[in-house]
Amino acid sequence: MNIALFLCLAAAIYFAVSKDIPKQETIVDFFHKLGLPALVSAGFFMAGSVAFMSPIAGVFLAGLGWFLTGIIENYISNRKTWKVSTQIKDFVTSATSLYMANNTTPEVINAASTYLADPLSFELRNMLLQRNLKNIGFPAQFHNLFEKYEIPEFDAISKIIGAGEMTGGSRSIAGGLSRLGDAMRRRERMRAEQKRSTLEPALGAGLAVLILIIAAICDATAFRSVFAQSPLLRTALSVGVGIICGLIALMILLIRKK
Repeated sequence: MNIALFLCLAAAIYFAVSKDIPKQETIVDFFHKLGLPALVSAGFFMAGSVAFMSPIAGVFLAGLGWFLTGIIENYISNRKTWKVSTQIKDFVTSATSLYMANNTTPEVINAASTYLADPLSFELRNMLLQRNLKNIGFPAQFHNLFEKYEIPEFDAISKIIGAGEMTGGSRSIAGGLSRLGDAMRRRERMRAEQKRSTLEPALGAGLAVLILIIAAICDATAFRSVFAQSPLLRTALSVGVGIICGLIALMILLIRKK
């Protein structure tokens, strides 16, 4: 009965928070999108039901397990994008100096690829290869990187190089990249200020959630006999677990937006 309840509620939670059903192109893809979160949720459900003496608590923990699995999978899959995004400022800064010295775009790309780390270095070397073999222009290739990584700076670089090649040459491109670099630095300062302003509240919220978690664990262990004798107290404990799960999910969502 508990398993059936978990499966029904897990399906309801999934369709409530998911935009669409994952394409079942392969068994591996199906397991990655649905199987792994379902297994983690099932484990959380079983552990929560036993630890807190109620399937209601298990359902709340199952939802948290599904949510955390999605967050971790998203982080792993976007790790390469994050690495590239951290290298963009270095590329723009160095490319600006190289264009100011009247270097051509192939020379700039080649020089940048020699000292930047992967994965951006690999992408730059591949751009040179694509231009030599297929004669694909650099503006088009930077736009392709924008579509691949969804990093807006690549689209801006594509437009700056494209416009510069048709008008003022290297000096014009250097001016456009310099303005782009200034905008990126202003955005970084704004983000740093936002992080500083939210650090104290985040620490306070984290401490409060930690205290609630410790209290819930104590209720399920040290005072287990008291809760085991009263269905009403077990229900209250399960509601408390649900509130803790909701606070954890809310904190993660707020941190990710920063």
